[in-house]
Amino acid sequence: MIRSKYPKDDELKAENLVGKSIVDPDGHIIAKCVSLFKDEKNKVRMKISILTELESDFIVEETIPVNLISKIGEIILLKKSFKIKPIATQDLIKIEIPSLSENKVEDKPVNKEKTEIKTKVPEKPPKKENGSDIRKEEKATPKSSRNKKTKKTSKAQIKEKVESILSKILQATNQDEKIELITTLVLLFKNEKSVQKKILTSLLELADSSDQNTRMIVIDIYEKLAKDSSEEIITTFIQSLKATYNEPNKSLEKKLAQVLTKLASKYNSEIINENFQKFCKDLLVKRKFCKNISLNRIHNLNLKIFVNNFSAQEVIISTYMAEIFTKRNDAFEYAEFLSDFNAIIIAYSIIQKMEQQNWSKIMKCKCMTDAHNEAFIESINSVLNLFQEGNIKKLSEIFDPKLGIKFSNILLGKMVKSNINSILANVTIMPLDTLSAVYNDDNKRIVPIIYDLINNREINAQVSFVNDKTFISLTEKGNFVSFNKVQPVKRKIVPNQL
Repeated sequence: MIRSKYPKDDELKAENLVGKSIVDPDGHIIAKCVSLFKDEKNKVRMKISILTELESDFIVEETIPVNLISKIGEIILLKKSFKIKPIATQDLIKIEIPSLSENKVEDKPVNKEKTEIKTKVPEKPPKKENGSDIRKEEKATPKSSRNKKTKKTSKAQIKEKVESILSKILQATNQDEKIELITTLVLLFKNEKSVQKKILTSLLELADSSDQNTRMIVIDIYEKLAKDSSEEIITTFIQSLKATYNEPNKSLEKKLAQVLTKLASKYNSEIINENFQKFCKDLLVKRKFCKNISLNRIHNLNLKIFVNNFSAQEVIISTYMAEIFTKRNDAFEYAEFLSDFNAIIIAYSIIQKMEQQNWSKIMKCKCMTDAHNEAFIESINSVLNLFQEGNIKKLSEIFDPKLGIKFSNILLGKMVKSNINSILANVTIMPLDTLSAVYNDDNKRIVPIIYDLINNREINAQVSFVNDKTFISLTEKGNFVSFNKVQPVKRKIVPNQL
């Protein structure tokens, strides 16, 4: 709760400041107040600590004058931004942070020398006359009856606090007060895992509110959670997508879409699972929800949100393709939507999701030829032809710049997996260099791909070493065989064995 518009001198005391998070005007937690002291000019300043990369508090040499404080409540709100120089991991020193009970202001300048680490040798526990350890007797005291009630009470109090903070946020009329309360909620979410589900559930319920101001506040909170605790809120991604589709206000829709775009880019494949595939089919084909919103609007939002997420694009494209292939009445609309995607991504999706015997059928569908010009169709077909030819060099030149090495290797691995049997069918053993030439692989991309496929048992093949030369051959049911009395290699294969 905010005490006053501007802190009075009697509020600038250690008991009101020590242990509280320090927040800048933008709502970013920059440090924690450790203690107060008076500098050479007899001015009171805050000694501060920051959270390091090692997830520990570290007292820094920089200090903050108390005259920068705008308001004091559950956090300390500053009047203006204050940058703190980051601490290198190798320079960290473990320092014991003073407890909240140490409230006395130090009447001496801050010592800028590094604090020495003092190691205290623990005293030996006192023993009874019979030689037994007193602590052993203490262990006999049951802990369950002592702590069980406290934990339950604590959880109930925290949940009550969440509801109280959300209520205050919605009722706050002062912007600074609102920022402070939102920061407090975000901090509680980060530090108390037991209430994370409660907070997310409450936010999703409020997102359906008919009040625009309430929805705007929810998006502000969600945006800050996405910055500080993105891994925890990714579980609500689909629900947040629905909220975006249903948002009637364009500015709020844009803001929420931007948050989801960042999440989709950061967690490229993590959000794509069976639930997401079912969600896309129910949303785009069966129209089980968001029925009052046009399919065109949903499509345009998906283009924005998943602009950098190729895994999601693949699912959406394959959903459209399945409807085009079955020649539904609305297949032409789905075919038109494909024009908003890159031809390379479409070809990638066809290769990943459809059987090769169906590639030419779908590309010759009337709705595809009516919806797209010849150049677009030819761009897709050229990639499909290169895949069937097994031309690694040209395929990698197309896919690497657009999709990156990771997705490119997935595609090349599937290509090798699909035709390796036919290439090796008429030979007993083939040098790996010869296999690279067959695939027109000047950069030896085939080598790590072959290793991965063998190690993952996706192909029944074996690498053998004869006279310091590397060979590959097919095996039956994955069993290893030897050549020229050379024992088979049964350890995990890695490129540096060449």
